[in-house]
Amino acid sequence: MMMKESIFDNIWFVRIISLAFALFLYAFVSSENSDQFQAISNQQFASIETSETISNVPVYLGEHDEDVFVSEMPESVTVKLTGPRNIITQVTVEDFIVQTEDIRGIDTGRQTIRLIAIGLPEEIDYQITPVRHVVQISRRETVTLPVEYELDDNLLAEGFEIGEITLSPSEVTLTGKAETIADIDRVLIKINRDTPQSENFIQKYRLQILNSEGQLLDVNASASEIDADVEVVPIVKDVDLSIVPVGEDTSKYAYEYAFVGPAQATIQANTNVLNQISSANLIVDVSTLTETTTVTGNLELPANVVSGNPTTSDVQVIITSLVAEETSSSEPTSETAESSIDSSALESISSEDETSSEVSEETSSQSSE
Repeated sequence: MMMKESIFDNIWFVRIISLAFALFLYAFVSSENSDQFQAISNQQFASIETSETISNVPVYLGEHDEDVFVSEMPESVTVKLTGPRNIITQVTVEDFIVQTEDIRGIDTGRQTIRLIAIGLPEEIDYQITPVRHVVQISRRETVTLPVEYELDDNLLAEGFEIGEITLSPSEVTLTGKAETIADIDRVLIKINRDTPQSENFIQKYRLQILNSEGQLLDVNASASEIDADVEVVPIVKDVDLSIVPVGEDTSKYAYEYAFVGPAQATIQANTNVLNQISSANLIVDVSTLTETTTVTGNLELPANVVSGNPTTSDVQVIITSLVAEETSSSEPTSETAESSIDSSALESISSEDETSSEVSEETSSQSSE
């Protein structure tokens, strides 16, 4: 039995339907893209309203009396801009400022003031948050004071001290409430370093304005940082050298010492250590010496002394042998022995002469009788 053929079995029919469907899809997509492109193109002929929010906008003091000081002002605010997008996209935070309203003639004390934006295009509306702020209005006072400094206890290495310290600027102009200015006790920087110093250094330090209790004061300063140029110098002292011999053999030799090199040394230490030292030892090794010669002695650093210069000094060691002297004194020489013999012979001859003389005298006496 033959099955009835379907229209979809005709390959040309399927091809025509596929082509028609493809043309339909192409026309549809093209129409959508055209509409979107047209919409975008139309934007060129319209001004679009938009808004943008800018955070951390600094706040400045506006018009005010010369003798007024305003404290407790906000550091920054948030500003919302609304207007034509073409203009807003060109506005930056550098193009405008936020400042206080005109407060000329305002009374002292706590006052609520309004903040305004200056420098925006006329087409731009703005909203400041917060738009009002409570501040303290006081009479202003200005003084110029010298900058002092404090040194950290661990600033210097052992054996060093501060030479000269140069501060730049050396004085600052301070502006604030009259009662706060009157409360200023010290204007200073605290000089410190991460490690003990043995060389000169330069560093910036933050200025501090303190009352008598050491509390920080709300005062404007002409400089917030101070450059400190610090000179670090060694603490030294010249002391005499004392010769300390090592290895003397006093049973055989006699020793005498005389400096050939320096008889003084420069030592470095803290002041309290140096004040207790009047001399330093020079160690001289004579253990191998048997005759007069010159040797080099080594400086022995006293306790808590950092360094010394020179570290060595030449010393003449005069050695006399004690053994030779004892031998000379205990054994007579041949000349002495001969001299002794000659003296004995002369004494014997003299004695014989005296005996002969006596015999002759006796003989003469008997003859005459």
